[in-house]
Amino acid sequence: MLCKSYCTHGGRCVLRAGHDGKHDSRYCQWTDAEALTRGQADAVLRQTAAGEDFLEILQPLADVIEDALDEQ
Repeated sequence: MLCKSYCTHGGRCVLRAGHDGKHDSRYCQWTDAEALTRGQADAVLRQTAAGEDFLEILQPLADVIEDALDEQ
């Protein structure tokens, strides 16, 4: 459902998959050419304690919810 593009800050696009124009994380905007993979974005997030906490605690929950929504 959501776009799976990541910015250089480690954020994810909050727009729906297949949207037109730039990606938007509500923090910054970027093009496909500037996008990171999820692995690269996770590496950026792991550089801070808050980012590490997000990846360890909240990201697994977000993945489960997104997988359930994608199945519908």
